[in-house]
Amino acid sequence: MKLEIVDLSKAIQGHNILSNFCASLEFNVLGIFGPSGGGKSTLLRMIAGLLHPDEGEIKINNVPVPFENPKLLLRYRRSIGVVFQSWNLFPHLSALENIILPLYRVHGHSLEAAHAEGIGLLNRFGLLSHAGKKPHELSGGQAQRVAIIRAVAIKPFLLLLDEPTSALDPLMTSEVLDLIFELKKEGICFILISHHMTFLQKIADQVAFIDHGRRIESGPAGELFADLKHPLVRDYLLKVLKY
Repeated sequence: MKLEIVDLSKAIQGHNILSNFCASLEFNVLGIFGPSGGGKSTLLRMIAGLLHPDEGEIKINNVPVPFENPKLLLRYRRSIGVVFQSWNLFPHLSALENIILPLYRVHGHSLEAAHAEGIGLLNRFGLLSHAGKKPHELSGGQAQRVAIIRAVAIKPFLLLLDEPTSALDPLMTSEVLDLIFELKKEGICFILISHHMTFLQKIADQVAFIDHGRRIESGPAGELFADLKHPLVRDYLLKVLKY
């Protein structure tokens, strides 16, 4: 997967979130990290086509995200899987129904085919026994795993994960990270925002550090974490990994 970002800028309520952001990265798994409020989630929403930039361009595999063409943008959005910090499951639907609904309402599957796909995915990732449960009956880790499965069910060409473990305790976090590792094994390309540095080192082939709306440093995960050249990255990691 090739991601190119050229002079990307975005202001919200007069506050500059991203300023002339540039990056050119090729990856299977891209890990993004940095201080809160640095623009990571805003960047991810623009890559997803959910938020329009004020200026600049995003290209994926040399094709620009079609922000100016509503019909093409809708088609693009439907090809991207997105998982936010909160799982955003429909509270009145079961786990299985949450997975099925986008497949036959948005992506043209028959109800029978959507049902079969949902059952197959829940079984593959060890959640079949929870298929009939509503979100409030699931643990946080189970609910987030269902949200990830729902995003994967549409067979996206790119999956975006925005701090998917931020609201979970350590055991639930482990469950979700195990699932993300399984996705990597299956060859799914994804971008992951996370504060779990050890996990990013293990799963990402490329990483990028973002702060104050700019890409401070990026490169192969092994090289960047082994040789902390930029003082901002070094100071951040020393603080995050101190305890």
